[in-house]
Amino acid sequence: MMQTEKKLKAKPQRKTGKRILKLVLALAAVSIVVAFLLTPAFISSEKGRKIILAKINDFLDGQTDFASLSMSWRKGIKVTNIRFNDSAGRTSVALKQIAIKPRYLSILLGKLSFNAKLGFEQAGYMGLSFGPTTVDVQIRNGILKIEPFSTTVNNGQFNFSGEADFSRKPAILKTDRPIQIIENIQINDEISRELLVYINPVFANAFNVSGVGNFNCERLALPLAGAPREKLEIIGTIWADDIRLSVSDLLSQILTLAGLSFRDQNIKVHPTRFVLTDGFLRYDDMQVDVGDNPVNFGGVIGLDKSLNMTITLPYTLKGETARVGKETVGQRISLPLTGTIDRPELDIGKLLELQLKQQLERRLREKLLEGLDKLLK
Repeated sequence: MMQTEKKLKAKPQRKTGKRILKLVLALAAVSIVVAFLLTPAFISSEKGRKIILAKINDFLDGQTDFASLSMSWRKGIKVTNIRFNDSAGRTSVALKQIAIKPRYLSILLGKLSFNAKLGFEQAGYMGLSFGPTTVDVQIRNGILKIEPFSTTVNNGQFNFSGEADFSRKPAILKTDRPIQIIENIQINDEISRELLVYINPVFANAFNVSGVGNFNCERLALPLAGAPREKLEIIGTIWADDIRLSVSDLLSQILTLAGLSFRDQNIKVHPTRFVLTDGFLRYDDMQVDVGDNPVNFGGVIGLDKSLNMTITLPYTLKGETARVGKETVGQRISLPLTGTIDRPELDIGKLLELQLKQQLERRLREKLLEGLDKLLK
């Protein structure tokens, strides 16, 4: 009799436990469904837009804004009219639209995966003004891939494609093949000040710079965030033509030594292969024609602005001036260039030393000839 009573009491308890479990599972299922349905609505709301925008601006060194953000589980994420300006005033971007289609199952499995289209209206970076274009981007298992694209830059053309592995720290954007990244772009003061000065010190403190530049890239490895600049690697060939300058401190010094002037002279940079690794850019011989006078540079320029170079002047100790396309009789004068890009130090004392050596050699030859004449007589 007592056993029967215990069984009767146990059955309601088991039924109650099952009911509670079912209730919890039902609530969890409803919560998931509600969250699933409400997440796109929240993200697409004005409050969601402000929260996301605040998080982005906390992360970036600059100011970002966008007009709208919408999310749909079926159509993906779309952001329109994006504007960004960095704190240094070097970079500005205007995107008409970013459309992203995430692969949600991959994300749930811990693998970021999506396709995206970036619709640029314009972008500016260190004097480079990019025109409208659309860029296709993919991420698969943490690897970003930028499909080949071309756009206008400073009345020329910019070409690029590459990839970055975000599973590695730091993430580095690399070109996937040799590319002529820059074709016939118009050079300006900002490009000269921010970029060309690290290619050749004649562009240091130069003003009213114009011309046409090209860059053929063999390899580019660009750290994306949190990496020292020594991680930057570039191998390629650069050349420029129809360059005009109003002022260039170093070029003025060089040509004054040769008794020349670069005013109203057309300047040409011959194709020069360089290697940038470990924070230093190196090349053996960059010929810069000032009018029809060649000036040759070789050595090392540091990203820390240091200089360790040699400049070969367009004239010899015999007083002859070298001309482009003509053979020069006698060895041209070479001088050390040290210091920094901001304060280059051209070793004028070396020139005086060479001139004194030449005078001594000439006097010695004269004395020897006099002695020979006396012996022969």
